[in-house]
Amino acid sequence: MSSLPDGLSVCATCGDIRGRTPDGRLSVCYCQGVVCNWCGARLRRPISDHYVPRDDGHWLHTPYFAFGGHRCPLGTVRGTGKWYTLLPIVEQDLLEYRERLTQATHDMLFHVPPRSSTKPH
Repeated sequence: MSSLPDGLSVCATCGDIRGRTPDGRLSVCYCQGVVCNWCGARLRRPISDHYVPRDDGHWLHTPYFAFGGHRCPLGTVRGTGKWYTLLPIVEQDLLEYRERLTQATHDMLFHVPPRSSTKPH
């Protein structure tokens, strides 16, 4: 296993990598993910990244549709209501991630800087 980048650490609860690097990359562990309300399995948070320390270390992205493939073990009694519950994550991290994702999407689609949301005086 390679050494972890500055700002990342092993989560004491789930053993996954979590934290923020000095350049702003956020690694989200299972404790900040999603819980299946039927079988209790913890899944990765949709639209998030996580650091994988094997080999030379690399980053993986969890797309929004990733947990759609989760199947509860056979024999699990399914309840009614929501399928998943989001676990808490630092709100500032989510706001920064949303802003970066919005900016990257805008740049990819339009190849021009977005207009300012403030009106000229």
